[in-house]
Order: sequence, then C-alpha cells, then structure tokens
Amino acid sequence: MVDVYVGNLFTNAGKKRNLYQDKCFNDKVFSIGWSLAYKPSDKEQYVLDVKQKTPEGQRGFGKAMESMDKIKEGDFIWSRNSLSGKIYLGKVIDYNNQIYDFYEIDDNQWCLAVHCQWREFNLDDVPGIIVNSFARCTIKHSSTSNGPLSAYFEYLYSGQKGNIKLAKKSIYDFLSPEDQEDLLGIYLQKEHKYIMYPSSNKSGTTAYEYMLAKKEDNQLKKAIVQCKMGGADIFLEAFKEYDDCNIWCVTLHGDVYYDKSKSKKYHNGELAHVKVFKMGDVNNDELIQWAYKEENKFLLPSRIQKYLEICCLDN
Repeated sequence: MVDVYVGNLFTNAGKKRNLYQDKCFNDKVFSIGWSLAYKPSDKEQYVLDVKQKTPEGQRGFGKAMESMDKIKEGDFIWSRNSLSGKIYLGKVIDYNNQIYDFYEIDDNQWCLAVHCQWREFNLDDVPGIIVNSFARCTIKHSSTSNGPLSAYFEYLYSGQKGNIKLAKKSIYDFLSPEDQEDLLGIYLQKEHKYIMYPSSNKSGTTAYEYMLAKKEDNQLKKAIVQCKMGGADIFLEAFKEYDDCNIWCVTLHGDVYYDKSKSKKYHNGELAHVKVFKMGDVNNDELIQWAYKEENKFLLPSRIQKYLEICCLDN
C-alpha cells in the first residue's frame, strides 16, 4: 500500500531557509533534522546525539523520526517552498534514510533524508486537506493514504490528473478554507441578494471572514460569515457584538455551540438571524447541492469548478 506524508522543510532556518529548501528540491531529497556541530557516522548516532543535545524539546523530533522510519519506496510526500509558495509532490525512490549534509550552505547542518522525485504543482491542483496539513507539522502521515485521494495523487504525479473521477463525497477533501469562503459568499450574493464588502476581509476581524449587506425591511441589514475546517467547532458567543447582523456559518466536521462550555448545542432555526451549513454529507449539504447545479457552478472560481468536475460520481 502506498502511504502519503505531508512535511515542511526548514521552517525555522531564518535567512537561509530558502537556500535549504531549494537545495532539497534540486537534489531530489526530503530531509528533516536538528543541527549538530559535527557529522554523525550513521542514523543511530545522529538520533542519539540530537536527543542528548536538547532533551527537553524533542517531542517533535521523536514524532518526525517515527514518520521517517515508516516511509518506504513508492510512498508520496507533499512539501512546499514556504517563501515562494510552490508546492511539490514527491515520490520516494531508492529509500535509504541517509545522513545528508548542507556543507555548501552551513558546515554544521546534518539531516536525515530520503530521495524523492519531485513534481511541482499549482495550488489549485492541491486538495485543501493537504494544504491545511502543512500547519504546525514537520512531517506527518496523511489521513488521505487509504482514501480515494491516493488515486488522485497517482494520476497527478503521472500527469494524467484530468482522467480521474472520484465520488462526490470527496469534494470536502478538496475544499480549502478560502474555497468555503468563496462558495458561501457567492451563494449569499446570488440567492439572498447580498453585496460583499471586500475590504472587510482582514486578519484583525477574528470573529468573521468578511461582511455583507442588503436591504431588508427598508433598512440596511448587515451579515457576517465564519468558516471552519476539519473538526473545529463554532461558538456563537463570538458573535455577541454582532446581534444586529445576520450570521452565516460553515463547519465541516465540527459542531456549533452557544458558548465554549459546550453545555448546549445550537440547531438551525433556534435563532432567526443565525444559519449554519453543516458540511460533510453530500446528500444533506444544502450548500454543496447548490454548487453542483449547472446554473450556479459557472459562477464559482475555476478551482472549485475543477474540483466539482473531478468529484462527480454518485457512489
């Protein structure tokens, strides 16, 4: 069975980060490691010496070693250049978990590495579940290893990405948080006659993604949107400052509660100004059903249209 991993390269390497990352992609390797002032003789010595050097902070190192030990020839590794934004899919070749050096950049940087044949892809080709997995990880096994996305990766790597069709339920693995925001925003503008305030999409507005408005009962009625990925929950207490707004929420696998005590779960209809789209079930997901309709699909960004075309099978 082919396994899939997601890994970051040298995220804490400061000004030399791009040099390290470029060298890995150019040399066809995926590497991880903690620096030593000398070259270890083999993998076992390297692991032992790194643990002795910084024994208090090796939880991440231990998890990374577990993944490196499991990687085998033929597995896939997703990685990225954190400065350029380019994303790469690598196929492990001639696996040997070797000691790898960066002497051209730094005499004291030694790592463990596996050889990969890298392919560069646009962000639109990369499922949202993979993009989201880059957050806060060195390397980890992906939940997509046993699912239909593994077949997509095979086709993507071979250059035949346009020839694969997946079940509609796979669409949720492709949608990123930005895709959810686009989808809900377009839905609200078309079906509920809102207009969007583009400048309202700022990092400082943590309670919502953006703001909209429409004429309602001869008055201006504002609305805000919040989208959550994975199993993240939504807490309505975050919107207490916005009682005069309509609130539209999307959650993938999370739940919606009135507050962080989770003592009471929210159900649609309990508050007239709050509407939640619960995603993850194609048959019951109102927002996704709307997206699949031909009269709506053409309005969506090209990347979402492409995902809908790939995830088109009913079974």
